[in-house]
Amino acid sequence: MRKIYGDGDAVIFFFDASGTARDGKAYAKTHAWFFEMREGKVVKAAAFFDSLAFNDLWQRVTPDTAKQVGPLERAPMRVSDERKVGGAARRPTAS
Repeated sequence: MRKIYGDGDAVIFFFDASGTARDGKAYAKTHAWFFEMREGKVVKAAAFFDSLAFNDLWQRVTPDTAKQVGPLERAPMRVSDERKVGGAARRPTAS
């Protein structure tokens, strides 16, 4: 995790992720996730990532069609009443 930013009901996570692809080669990319919170739950989210690293992975490795995954269940995400933002605990502001 590089940084967590928070302002009112907006939270941004800026982080690096890595793993090993099915071809056995490592890959790494940088992400930024933007969340809009309401009453401790995520109500809207958007994600951005390093498309050059992803394109390299996508060209090397094809999806495993034998392991089809069904639609994701949408479970509400919760944050505590106090969350750590910028190194200091603070309470979310009411909207």
